[in-house]
Amino acid sequence: MVKKKRLTELLQLIKDNERSEYNFNIIFNELISEYNSEIAINSNLDENPYLNNLRQTISDQAEDYKNRRQKKPNSNHDREYSAFVRNFKQDIENELRRLTNAE
Repeated sequence: MVKKKRLTELLQLIKDNERSEYNFNIIFNELISEYNSEIAINSNLDENPYLNNLRQTISDQAEDYKNRRQKKPNSNHDREYSAFVRNFKQDIENELRRLTNAE
């Protein structure tokens, strides 16, 4: 299944880049790309819980990190970055479980 392979590769990219908040943009750009891919598949948030979860990760954790980074650019924001990464990984893992159960 193409989507399952894409999500597995995306999960690996996150794991490879999650150690440093300096990689936020790499992971965030992948999140936006994944969100846009899901919109193309099914843009109905009620029918596509994965899309809704990605939307929440963008609007909540990613925005929180970016806002705190903007307010204090020279500070460490590991807690917010970790929450962002954790939520994105959880979104992907949940979708992979759903796809596996559907097979």
